Amino acid sequence: MERYPFISVVIPTKNESKNIVRLIKSIKKQTYQNFEILIGDYSTDNTPIICKNLGAKVFRAKRPGPSAGRNIALKHAKGDIIAFIDADLILRKNTFKKVVDAFLKNKDVVVVKTLFVPIWSEVPKEKRTAIKIANYLNNFLIKNTDFLKGKLMTYACVFCRADAVRKVGYFNENINIAEDADFYQRLGKYGRFMTINEKVGFSYRRFIKKGMLKTILFYIKGVIKTELLHKNKDELEEVRI
Repeated sequence: MERYPFISVVIPTKNESKNIVRLIKSIKKQTYQNFEILIGDYSTDNTPIICKNLGAKVFRAKRPGPSAGRNIALKHAKGDIIAFIDADLILRKNTFKKVVDAFLKNKDVVVVKTLFVPIWSEVPKEKRTAIKIANYLNNFLIKNTDFLKGKLMTYACVFCRADAVRKVGYFNENINIAEDADFYQRLGKYGRFMTINEKVGFSYRRFIKKGMLKTILFYIKGVIKTELLHKNKDELEEVRI
């Protein structure tokens, strides 16, 4: 990896017109500007038009689901680093620079993860304490599970060495829930995982809509089923692509 590696940002979308603008704008404001934005879309609204108007490259997925969206975009990625970012996040302006620095200083690292801070503007006042607790637990798990190398974990903002990604191949499109746990577990064969002290804006819309306990149980069930069967055709959530 050279001094100024190229980053391919891969974002799966389905009807994310309310969220994708703020994410892409936060990407375009990065202090590190050597990147491309690739959208894998399965929308019925104007999400792809919005993305194109903001300078992103948009590719139509053949089926719904985050795996299909990531895969179609990944096929066109040219980067030295592949960033897999969910459509409802917001990055801080130095996120890319901190990620690049981490890769350049740690040659054995194949995955760099960020931490999260809630997007408080979308959290009702009566649910802020619960979301604060959920975010603390989320960050605690992210920081303390690097040794698992993706096993039993799902992520929303991950940066990977492209040469390792190309060895792994693509996301398993037979998995609807915890598809990233399967992918990063395979990626973990090629190097170390690392969490940097960088927080990006994270949407807790699932927790707000479904409730904390129900959402946590949903993910636990999804991860376990994916780990055991290496497939998961459970129905996608309404708020998930």
